[in-house]
Amino acid sequence: MLFLWAYRTQSSNTNTFLGCKDLCNLLESVEWLIEEGKNLFDTADCSWIEKSIEASVAEADAFFHLSDEFYPDPNNLDEATVIPLRIPSTVMEGTCQLFSRDAISGFSELVSHYHDVLNAAAENGQKYNDFSHHMWLRLVISSDDSAIFFEYDTWKRMKTLFEVLKTMEDGQQHSDVTQGWEIVILRVGSRLHFRQGGFDQSDEFANLSFPRKLLLDSFADLENRIVGLIERLTAEVGDDYWSEFRYDLIDYSYSRSQTASLEILSEHFRSSL
Repeated sequence: MLFLWAYRTQSSNTNTFLGCKDLCNLLESVEWLIEEGKNLFDTADCSWIEKSIEASVAEADAFFHLSDEFYPDPNNLDEATVIPLRIPSTVMEGTCQLFSRDAISGFSELVSHYHDVLNAAAENGQKYNDFSHHMWLRLVISSDDSAIFFEYDTWKRMKTLFEVLKTMEDGQQHSDVTQGWEIVILRVGSRLHFRQGGFDQSDEFANLSFPRKLLLDSFADLENRIVGLIERLTAEVGDDYWSEFRYDLIDYSYSRSQTASLEILSEHFRSSL
């Protein structure tokens, strides 16, 4: 069998191999990035800030991206096999999104939810490759009636953005992109301008500017809140699945879900940029 010499795992620093199937998935991902991965926004053109909607308030928050369903076999989405998961009563109405502010009051229910996930994974022979999406976080920066959404799954990626925002000089720009999502951020004096779009969807989704000080203060509050929640969750479930992507838990020789394999490869690619 052919193997690709891949990368070293962060935990054990041991050599890891990818088999033919995973190699094909990786090559398909790279091919897609080459053919389709063209930025929607021209980062050299800053005229978009003239159309930014000025927000008077700025709130940074993260939500736990929960699900009320667990599929025993990731490749079989038969509703008859679904295992129901308990969802905290404090989730946003009509969704399974639990914002960090609401997670404090609904903490015991959140712990019960993650126990359900981990028990279902163990009972059905799933490994981290298969259930990691149940541990996702999402970042939102909002004003009174608009918001900027970030495709960041872990606190580490959000914390990296926070450090960028704190150190940006006047006129400095920051951009990020992943499949279906793109962000450009520009500091102009005392305001931070955000432009969100989908680089493979040819559309601008939001164009907002926030008071820099208010946003940084809100981000600092979020950091205190989310770090505290993650520490408490880790103590309750026995491991930290939220601070960063757990490469040390990946079994590269195993995956019941092709989607999970692609997500893992995509996450590694993004984090290595």
